[in-house]
Amino acid sequence: ASHMGVVVILCGGLVGNLAGVTGSMELHEGETTYAIAAEEGGMFPLGFAVRLDRFQVEHFGSDPGDVKSFRSRLAILEGGREVLQGNVEVNHPLPYKGWLFYQANYSADDPTYSGFLAVKDPGLPWVFAGFVMIVAGAVFVFYIRPRLGGLTP
Repeated sequence: ASHMGVVVILCGGLVGNLAGVTGSMELHEGETTYAIAAEEGGMFPLGFAVRLDRFQVEHFGSDPGDVKSFRSRLAILEGGREVLQGNVEVNHPLPYKGWLFYQANYSADDPTYSGFLAVKDPGLPWVFAGFVMIVAGAVFVFYIRPRLGGLTP
C-alpha cells in the first residue's frame, strides 16, 4: 500500500498540474467578479460570481504597520442569488465547488481593497488518498504484521 500510495500522490500531482487552475482576483468592498486573472495569462471564468462584502484589518497596537490579521467577507452568487457567505483569512480559505479562495494581500493605503488567490486543484484528493495509503501501509508493516506473527521489517 505504501508504494502504491507514492504512485497515487504522483498521479494526483500530475492531474493537478495539467487540469488545475490558479489565478488572482482583486476586489474593493461591494465589487463582484465572475473571473480570475489566470497565472498562465488571460481571464478564466469561475462559473459563478464572487463579491467582497467587507474587508477588515486588525492591528496589535496603535502602530498601523503592526498588522495582527486581515480578513474578508465574501459572498458567492449564482444566478444573481447569494448561495454562500464566508470569511477568508490568511491560511483559512473559503471553499466552493472545488475552488479555494485564499486571502493574499491588501493595501494599507486603501482600506476597501483586498487581493485573493483562487485555486482549483482536481488532483488534491488523489494526493490526500496517497498519503492515507502510505500511512496505512506503514501501520500494517510496523504494527499489525508483527502482531500477526509475520516477519518484522
